[in-house]
Amino acid sequence: MPQYTKSKKTASPQNEFEPVSPSFGSLDVAKLAGISLRQLQWWDEESVVSPLQSEHRRIYRFDETVLTMLVAGLRSRGISLQRVRWFLPHLRKRVGDWDTTGDLYLITDGRSAVFESEDESVILQASAAPGGVFVLSLGDITGLIREYTIQTERHSVLRRTGVSPQRGLRNHPAVRS
Repeated sequence: MPQYTKSKKTASPQNEFEPVSPSFGSLDVAKLAGISLRQLQWWDEESVVSPLQSEHRRIYRFDETVLTMLVAGLRSRGISLQRVRWFLPHLRKRVGDWDTTGDLYLITDGRSAVFESEDESVILQASAAPGGVFVLSLGDITGLIREYTIQTERHSVLRRTGVSPQRGLRNHPAVRS
């Protein structure tokens, strides 16, 4: 289940309390990225994506979760880990600087990568490439993370109230006729 940490942003004068940034455990990140726990552990050991560690647990901040999903997306499209490592400094910087309110696309042919924020530019870049290109949307990735967070929170609330997430309210004592 996602954990929540204090936001790194400074409080604005109008709003003393900024929204918190979610953090995730290994199981959540592995599910989101579609990889095994062992693969995630190996990426940490090899410094591909290195999360925070608390006792014996890995804690992935939101940006590390996005980065992990990007790496998994690139690997699933056949891009070698050696090439992904070459992209990593650029990916880390762009993901860390990215304002999540807009969309950002990673376009790559496996040899080079470029980020675009305009839909038309993405289409032009992709159509101008002599070979095939892959386009990964950071907006889609963050949408998946947010949806996963909402679902897990919903399941957590339902479990605390004694409702089975699979059965819904139908077998809850307060609803039975």
